[in-house]
Amino acid sequence: MSHGGDSGEVASPNLTPLLDMVLQLVMFFILSANFVMQDLNDTIKLPEAIAAVPLDSSVTDLLFLNVNAEGFLLPTDGDREPIKTPPAIRNYLTRRYQTAENARGKEGATKVAVVIRASEDATFDKIFMIMQSCRQVGFTRLQLRALKK
Repeated sequence: MSHGGDSGEVASPNLTPLLDMVLQLVMFFILSANFVMQDLNDTIKLPEAIAAVPLDSSVTDLLFLNVNAEGFLLPTDGDREPIKTPPAIRNYLTRRYQTAENARGKEGATKVAVVIRASEDATFDKIFMIMQSCRQVGFTRLQLRALKK
C-alpha cells in the first residue's frame, strides 16, 4: 500500500536540529564540569576520617570553602590571594550570601550548603572562626569534608 506518490524519492529526516541540540548539551555539560572543578582546590590535603560520608545527592546548591594549612580562606572565584583576616572573610561570605540571595531568594539562600574543605594541618580555631562567620552571615547548613579512611 503506497502512502504518497510513486515518485521514487526516499524520505530522510532532517538531522540538523538534532545535531544542534546534542552539541548544545555537550557544551552545557563541559561548562558545568569546569565550574565544579574550579570550586575544588588540589593544594588542600583533607584529613582522613573513619565515619566520612559522601555528599548527599539531593543537595544541589553548594558553596565550597577551601581552607589552607595556615587557616586562610582560598577564594573559589578567581585567582585572588588567600583571605587572611576575619573581617575580610566575613565580607567575602557576605558577598557570596548576597549572590545566592539574589539568585534564589531569601529562603533559597538559607538552603545553600556550605562545604568547608579544610587542610588537615589547619588549626581548629581558624576553621571554627570561618564556621561562625558563615552563621553570622546567614548560612545555616554547614558541612566539613574529609577523606574516608
